[in-house]
Amino acid sequence: MRRLAAIPNVYMKLSGVFSEIGDQPTDKPWPVSDIVDRTLPWTDHVLDCFKPTRLMFGSDWPVCNVRGPGDELSWRHWRQVVANLMRLKQLDQKDKDLVWFGTAQEAYRLDLVGGDNEI
Repeated sequence: MRRLAAIPNVYMKLSGVFSEIGDQPTDKPWPVSDIVDRTLPWTDHVLDCFKPTRLMFGSDWPVCNVRGPGDELSWRHWRQVVANLMRLKQLDQKDKDLVWFGTAQEAYRLDLVGGDNEI
């Protein structure tokens, strides 16, 4: 990760976690806090390497349904995992906005300001 982060035009997307942490039973999905705890060593490292300026939220849908807590919960749980990770890391609102949409806007060169497209 550090070698990739040393390249200025490389960005990292937070996604793919559910497919890497084991199957979750759909009748008793893991609590979001457990998923946060399981992933903290990796997400800490990625955040440390890329910082919010080069780290973006990836919805991971529909892949999150593969081993996630089921179609009804997977996307919502993943979003809560990322929100909880950012809260745990005490990111300020500016950095949270970067992870949620700002970094993607920069990386993909999206012009979303003005008119009905304003964020």
